[in-house]
Amino acid sequence: MRILGRPHSLRNRLLVYGAAVTLLATPAIAVLVAYLEGALTWQAFMRNLLPLVLLDGILLVPLWFFLRRSILHPLKHLIEADKAVEKGCLEGRYISPELMPDHEVGEVMRSRNAMLSHMETLESRFRRSLQELIALMSSTALLRETQGLEAMLKSALEGIRETADVDAVEVSVLDEGSGQLALRAHVGFSQGWADAERVREMYECLCGRVATGGELLLSDDIRADPRATRIACRQEGLYVFACIPLKAAGKVLGVMSLHRRSRPFSPQEVDVLLTISYHLGVALENFRLYQETLQLAITDSLTGLYARRYALERLQEEVNRAARTAQPFSVLMIDLDGFKAINDRYGHLVGDRVLKETAGILKRGLRDADLLSRYGGDEFLALLPGTGKLQALEVAERIRMALEGNPLPKELEEIGLRVSASIGVATYPEDARTVEGLISYADTALYQAKTHKV
Repeated sequence: MRILGRPHSLRNRLLVYGAAVTLLATPAIAVLVAYLEGALTWQAFMRNLLPLVLLDGILLVPLWFFLRRSILHPLKHLIEADKAVEKGCLEGRYISPELMPDHEVGEVMRSRNAMLSHMETLESRFRRSLQELIALMSSTALLRETQGLEAMLKSALEGIRETADVDAVEVSVLDEGSGQLALRAHVGFSQGWADAERVREMYECLCGRVATGGELLLSDDIRADPRATRIACRQEGLYVFACIPLKAAGKVLGVMSLHRRSRPFSPQEVDVLLTISYHLGVALENFRLYQETLQLAITDSLTGLYARRYALERLQEEVNRAARTAQPFSVLMIDLDGFKAINDRYGHLVGDRVLKETAGILKRGLRDADLLSRYGGDEFLALLPGTGKLQALEVAERIRMALEGNPLPKELEEIGLRVSASIGVATYPEDARTVEGLISYADTALYQAKTHKV
């Protein structure tokens, strides 16, 4: 039966049942009134009323079952589901479609399920955004620490990998001198990939395109992307690609590339990644400025060698290390002969030029592991880790001969300049076991060498 345009409406069904009961109840009431007024005998009253009562009962019983099945039971399921939500239970939060009647109460249940699903989606997005924010703050905080750049970036990338739900991520920094991209940190790649991608030319990869153009690059499948000519990540099974420039003050410092095996990046994910890349770029610039400031603080501005204070700090560290490992090391105190006369005769500009040339000759005569510093006006200090007395004396003699044998620039040779030096050697623990003792012993040996020359 179709009433008011809706065949399964609860209202329509109740109207049908109500109309039927009313139609039967009206004659019953009329019979009762007639009996009370004396128009019917008791026998006639019972004979006319009993069939009407039975018919009403027949209609009321299905009405009760209908109300119980269509209203009371659904309301019970609705209350139980709401209690599950209140208790935070995962099970029972949603009402099964099988329990939903096909009328207004069922619509209420369906709307309630949809609303709960929408709320959980919003909550999930909020939690994810919160995690992304925490990871972002953690990443930028890490980059403000004074540890090495690689260690900082790796820690940051681990958080970004988890937050952005990617399989691999890496950061490469632009080397302005060579025009190459140098891999500085990576997470999720094999060591073979890292070895092959340690240095890349700007023109041979997608990352180079991003570093050159300074714009975001996305690829849902690099296997079918004509822009991808050299794709090492394809060998890792990574086909979805996003590369973002890392900028500071409008200048590209490097790139961050993120990789997935499948599932392209959504616009919302890209927005988050752009925010992260901005903070990474600023943090990289801050780190670069910090390193430059630190380098200026520990470097002699004239010669480019380490400054005296830094050399003494390193010497103390070497004393501590040697005390633990029982390994010897040596110190060379190097003093230019007659440097004051050079300044007096030719002026300080020529004297500064001699110091710079001398610093270059000394550096070429030492190992990469050795530390060379400008200790005073024309004095230099060399720290030779793991070097005993005999080896140190050989190094000192080689340096002395190099200074006397290396020609100076033509403009200095034309005025008759020659450079020589006296060198004092002190070895730990043979000559002294403290920084002060080693410096004092090397100074005494230097003085003796200078006296012997005279």
